[in-house]
Amino acid sequence: MFVIIEGIDRVGKTTLANKLEKDLGFNKYCINNQFPFDNVAHNVDVNEAILGMMNVCKGNVVFDRFHMTEFVYGCFDRGYNCYVEYLRINERLCKLDDCLLVFVRPFDIKRSVEEHGMDLYKHNSLFEELFNKYEGEKISCDYSTLENAVEYIKEKIND
Repeated sequence: MFVIIEGIDRVGKTTLANKLEKDLGFNKYCINNQFPFDNVAHNVDVNEAILGMMNVCKGNVVFDRFHMTEFVYGCFDRGYNCYVEYLRINERLCKLDDCLLVFVRPFDIKRSVEEHGMDLYKHNSLFEELFNKYEGEKISCDYSTLENAVEYIKEKIND
């Protein structure tokens, strides 16, 4: 199973990824640690790397951030226009039988903004819009319902 966890900073994505790794034995990857976005000439390189990672990942894997993160933060914080690359990755993900997008919504966006130290309202709005338009399998949760997401994923891998 290929699980992608997306959402703004400080909402529980890493906590959920750690739970899937610890409780269900998923291999965990953090896209920010795998590819330091600020060190590439352009985000197209990152998107090519993301596509490559999809080809080599086997078994149950969870990504703490993936293509939506690069699109959202790339648009607002790095001035990238990467919509075409985003759509290309999105299309491939939607075709995978065992891919699940998990959107972690802020339980308290004001607190997330304060903890992060920058305005994340527009970021969250774009994540919401992208999640709603995503045509593959998807679920959403917030920090208070992370366990429900874990249980849902556990049922999926046991089917």
